[in-house]
Amino acid sequence: MSDTRYLILLPLKFPEGKPVPAEYITETQIELARRFGGATLEPGRVSGMWVDEGQFVEDELVKLWTDVDDSSEVQAYMSQLRQRLQQRFRQKVIYITAQRIQMR
Repeated sequence: MSDTRYLILLPLKFPEGKPVPAEYITETQIELARRFGGATLEPGRVSGMWVDEGQFVEDELVKLWTDVDDSSEVQAYMSQLRQRLQQRFRQKVIYITAQRIQMR
């Protein structure tokens, strides 16, 4: 039974405002599903706001998650995935968070 949910926030636009190709998100979901046996993409958009180097930034994102049996191997994989996603989506930071879950 899985004990940790990894949640990834993926942007729908590149920093310059051009839309991210839908296949970038689909490919990421497929990668997680193959690696961990499943991945869920939430169809609704979430909005983010922050200040970057004195500039106010707004972003639209989607949530993608997978539930796993956490281990140091999984943590290393997620760290590498984060680096690859930052390059693919041209972002300074891609947020990947881990939360303990309890299935009932």
